[in-house]
Amino acid sequence: LLLHDLQNKVHGVVMYSINMLVSNYIILSKSYLCSVWKWTGAYDKGEIKMTKRVAIVVGATGFTGQYLVKQLCESKEYAAVSVIVRRDFSYKHAKLDVQVKDFDRLEENDLDLADDLFCCLGTTMKKAKSKENFERVDLEYPLRIASLAKKRGIPNFHIISAVGSNKKSPFFYSQVKGRMEEALIEMELPHLFIY
Repeated sequence: LLLHDLQNKVHGVVMYSINMLVSNYIILSKSYLCSVWKWTGAYDKGEIKMTKRVAIVVGATGFTGQYLVKQLCESKEYAAVSVIVRRDFSYKHAKLDVQVKDFDRLEENDLDLADDLFCCLGTTMKKAKSKENFERVDLEYPLRIASLAKKRGIPNFHIISAVGSNKKSPFFYSQVKGRMEEALIEMELPHLFIY
């Protein structure tokens, strides 16, 4: 019974976090667009004609990524959602385009033109089986994808990190997440969102 209660609580926290990620970003994007449109003269009497957005999700086969894709596809804010995965993706939607790619060979042209790229990549030491493999998924892939997104002109890069991330942490997991965050900040992406 206690394990069941704990699972429900963890599930609830994750669902809340993902909903906050999507809904908060939509609020942020509206606010950001409002300020840009004021400057360009497209803002008229407090009314904004929103252009529907295009999103890319990398790491869509995990628990968080799957839920995020569904939220984006169901959102009226997005006209199209593209996912880049390493294996087949079962979820189907009229807005959704699925691309199966080798992450070690990703190139700039593998990324569609988009407004937002959400990186939900992540693994565990149990699955990775070595520190080298863990770093490849949680550090090298996100940094490569961020670099490609910047070259491609994708303005908003979103990534899920972890609580307690710190490159000086005594824990390897937190070290890697901290190194990833620091490297992303140093890349000077147009807009970086770390969750």
